[in-house]
Amino acid sequence: MKNINISDKWKKVVSAVVFLVITYVVLYVVGFVMTPKNPLDRASYRTTDIRGITVEEANTLDVVNIGHSGVMYGIIPMEMYEKYGIASYNLAETSQSPREAYDILNEVLKTQSPKVVVLNVDQFFYDKAENRLRFAFQWTLGRAFPIFGAHANWRRVLKGEESCRSINKNYNFSDDIKPCDGNKRMDKTDDVYKMRKSSVKNLEKIVRLCDEKGIKLVLVEIPSTIYWSYSRHNAIEKFVKEHNDIPFIDMNLIDVGVDWSVDTKDAGDHMNFSGATKVSDYLGQYLVDNYSVGNHRGEEKYAAWENDLKAFRDKYGYPNGGKNE
Repeated sequence: MKNINISDKWKKVVSAVVFLVITYVVLYVVGFVMTPKNPLDRASYRTTDIRGITVEEANTLDVVNIGHSGVMYGIIPMEMYEKYGIASYNLAETSQSPREAYDILNEVLKTQSPKVVVLNVDQFFYDKAENRLRFAFQWTLGRAFPIFGAHANWRRVLKGEESCRSINKNYNFSDDIKPCDGNKRMDKTDDVYKMRKSSVKNLEKIVRLCDEKGIKLVLVEIPSTIYWSYSRHNAIEKFVKEHNDIPFIDMNLIDVGVDWSVDTKDAGDHMNFSGATKVSDYLGQYLVDNYSVGNHRGEEKYAAWENDLKAFRDKYGYPNGGKNE
């Protein structure tokens, strides 16, 4: 029978464990140092254009539009500037969580004082098990190994990259067309979807923050056939009635001109450029009719926006026309 040197075997085990511990500590420390504390920096891991808001001159934005990819594909700030002179920015990121929405808004309000916050609400219903598991996994991985979430900061620190002005204002252009038959879950019902307590808590934090800053809050639901339903509509209606009748625009129940055969890029989950133009036109008109926003076209202070608009037109073949020309 072959003799086994137990001492040598344990030395190898101990050496392997020590190596792994040292590797983890190094990765954790470097990642912790490199991981930004600013919510906008963290958001830029998923949506790099969001940091362009830091380049905008302080206190020049009329409106910030908050949400996930539905906002990024559904609201065109340059459309609202072209037609109504509204200076707005999409404070959105892919798969944005309710807590992230609050953190990012709170950060932006340090340099901007918008008159209106437009908040897309279906992110407050990301409560399926797979979504909760994904958020929990991202949070755990980010805490255990911060280095894996710090790649955006590496570029700025090691390459000296700075935030660049965005002509899109964090809008994601798409001219893809994948039609659908519309939202079949919008038949009227008295059922009220039960929102998770954490979602309600974060929504209430945003309400309080806007109240404290004297900002008008408008809740919206951009046309969507995938996640949205009438019971979720009822949940938001219940919430706004309990909070001083905050305005709520459900574009799934209002005719904003969306044609599901041509206005969606992915069978109803997101708008394409055609659909986003219609959503933005409706939203812009609503904001002008109800709040003191817009009419900045031609103002010297917004000369950079005029340049942005020209660049946006040139890049995307944006159609001419505008109420303030």
